[in-house]
Amino acid sequence: MISTSYLNEMRERWESIRDIVIEVATGPEGQAKLIAEHDGAPVELRVLRDSYLAKAGDVTFIGHAFSDIPRLLQFLESGDPIEVEEALEIGGRIAAASEGPWTAFIESDGGTGGSDVIRVSENGGEADMYLWMGQEPATSSIFRFVAGARQDLPALLAAVRR
Repeated sequence: MISTSYLNEMRERWESIRDIVIEVATGPEGQAKLIAEHDGAPVELRVLRDSYLAKAGDVTFIGHAFSDIPRLLQFLESGDPIEVEEALEIGGRIAAASEGPWTAFIESDGGTGGSDVIRVSENGGEADMYLWMGQEPATSSIFRFVAGARQDLPALLAAVRR
């Protein structure tokens, strides 16, 4: 069971980025790539681990989180059952992503190092995650949504599977 306050936090994160549509595509060298439709123009949402491209599991997880979270919230609110195949697909993306918890450190909240960042693990050996929309850092709301999604999606999936 998910608490009402946690559900409200999820909804707030979703509401802050709901106008962004993400397409998961394949880049020229076969790697996963995210194309964001934002303010009427397509732009690549790049996922980096320090200065290197993130692994495909993280990129795919992030890209689908923009549609998986509202979909699972809809199932939870309506009480409708999720199809087994859809649950397995979402579960597979969760399993392929770097282990969490993912934690957003936001510069305007007193974050570290002068820019928004996602710490991917509690242990110090994991490279940090950075998000870029084209040539600019992604917004803080995108960082918060992506970091939260790593914890939100497993909780939502468990709740709708009952």
